[in-house]
Amino acid sequence: MIEQSPLPDGLWPAHAADATRIVFRGTGYDGSGRAAGGSVFLPFGSPPPGGWPVISYATGLAPGLTVPERVHVARWLTAGYAVTVADHHGNGPHSYLNGEAVADDVVDIVRAARRADSHVGRTWLVVGFSRGAHAALFTGLVASQYAPELDFRGTVAIAPPVHPTLLAAELTADGGSGVSPLIPFLLAGVGAEFLTPTGRVLVALAAEGTFDEVAEAAWHVTNDDAGFTGLHRRTGVMAVLDACRVPVSRMDRPVLLTGGDDDDVVPADVVAQYYQQMRQTGVDVRFARHDTTHLGLLRAGLDDIVAWARRPGFGRRDGDRDGRLTGDDFAVCALRLVQACGEPPGSPAAQAVRRGYAALWREVSARSGATVELREFLHWLDAGQADGFEAAVHVLAEAVLHLARKSDSVTAAEIAAAVRDPGRTDDWLFGQL
Repeated sequence: MIEQSPLPDGLWPAHAADATRIVFRGTGYDGSGRAAGGSVFLPFGSPPPGGWPVISYATGLAPGLTVPERVHVARWLTAGYAVTVADHHGNGPHSYLNGEAVADDVVDIVRAARRADSHVGRTWLVVGFSRGAHAALFTGLVASQYAPELDFRGTVAIAPPVHPTLLAAELTADGGSGVSPLIPFLLAGVGAEFLTPTGRVLVALAAEGTFDEVAEAAWHVTNDDAGFTGLHRRTGVMAVLDACRVPVSRMDRPVLLTGGDDDDVVPADVVAQYYQQMRQTGVDVRFARHDTTHLGLLRAGLDDIVAWARRPGFGRRDGDRDGRLTGDDFAVCALRLVQACGEPPGSPAAQAVRRGYAALWREVSARSGATVELREFLHWLDAGQADGFEAAVHVLAEAVLHLARKSDSVTAAEIAAAVRDPGRTDDWLFGQL
């Protein structure tokens, strides 16, 4: 904790008994130290044994809470939750969809809140809206390992932009359609030289402005006017956006997704496709679809969301394992491993591990296709079968050992012992699958 101070009255959501601005030590995406900030809101009443359960809320429209989001947060306060709100920033793979870069702040602010107030408990959930939902899902992928001292219970993702390439393709397919406010934000992290002067103005505004400011500027502007039409044909743009995609892999805690049929920012059909993909991983996932707009989802079904979060035994059972591995599984295992070792995901050591997993998957997929049975993969791994396979494992193992030597939470000897024991191969490489 660096400092804490009262939050100005005008920034309090309704039903908050106390509101504090905190600044704590965080870690940048590339491993550089920095100060991170956010707000902590406490409900009225006496805390239960163990302290107030926590909602770590990831904002979707601006760095701080907008008025519609304050209304959403107020409902959690009336339900007896403390709410933390980390400032949404980061320098990850994309300037807007940077959930991978800010996931640690979403977790670390819960830790900081507990240091700031002894009435804040260790049980918590992550809730996010719009781009904050993108961050919430990345948080859900790593939270249990990144902060094992906390009791993580699950993820609520409201209108999550899970598949940026699909969103870009769907929202720009019709040149005569109005510009979705999401598109300038997606392009702000890409660098698109094909835009019209109008399009460049919108993208420049997205780089510095708020969601509401971009939405107002895009009013009555069509995709053709801005040069946004047919983004699916822009291979360079699609490659950058695909790198921001939320991996489809089994999470170890339940997930609730919501989408709106009148949402022109994150169409419900895109969220529904992600829901079906997540179901196939065996995760405990639910999708609630509402007849409302993007902003309307902040209120739609909110009582049901709170009831879902408070159900008995929530978050304590894992989903069934599906027994198959995909490229996303490899990517998520890499991310979980570097987070568990206390390494920022963008540091050179972390990137070496992630490249190692990616190279290993290329070797696997070359002989298996898009998926491989876990049992078959472990047989290959233990036997060192097929040209190039053993070399790929060696490169990955060296990267993991280098990471472990830097870590305070796992030793190189522990990693080496696991690697030498074929029966434990899945523990160090795929322990969370």
